[in-house]
Amino acid sequence: MKRESMLLLAIPAALGANALANVTSTDEFVGEIYETFESVASPGGYPGTMTLFGGAGTLTDLLSNTVVIAQNWTGPSGVVLPFNGNLMGGTPTSPAAFEFTTPVTHFGGYINTVAPTGGGTATFWDADGNELASLSFSTTPIEWSWVGWESDVGIARIELMGSSGQGWGFQYDDLAIRLVPAPGTGVLAAMGLLAAGRRRRG
Repeated sequence: MKRESMLLLAIPAALGANALANVTSTDEFVGEIYETFESVASPGGYPGTMTLFGGAGTLTDLLSNTVVIAQNWTGPSGVVLPFNGNLMGGTPTSPAAFEFTTPVTHFGGYINTVAPTGGGTATFWDADGNELASLSFSTTPIEWSWVGWESDVGIARIELMGSSGQGWGFQYDDLAIRLVPAPGTGVLAAMGLLAAGRRRRG
């Protein structure tokens, strides 16, 4: 097979395909952008969508339509204090949705709940609205747990649903993301190699 044909076949692979999406849990990682909730807003409840990660993402409570910045959070399982610093973010109910202005390859952070049971389900979508995966995760009520994922297809939206149902949400602190490299570095490299091969024969 000619080199040009091989490179042309490689370009769609570099673009990625939903059928090949692989979303897996991951240990703590070094993020490009962090959200500690220390400078998002003063303590209180805020209707609508809250901007996070310095404008790179948002958080919405899809049931209560309120995002809370809190110094503490009380529920049936006890009291939650921030994992780090003086403030944390929270959604009173679930599902809650994180959305990103640029899709991410990694998302993670410390998650807690005052619900009767911990954990829940995370569902992931790409920028075209295609569902990539739906994965369960574990947390223990009133104990901060690291929860994180990585994907070989850019994640544009993540919804978190608590195990205790819609009436129970999560608290969040020290979140981190890594953005999808721009603009399509792998594709540009393949196209550059193709052009270079043509120039050598010209």
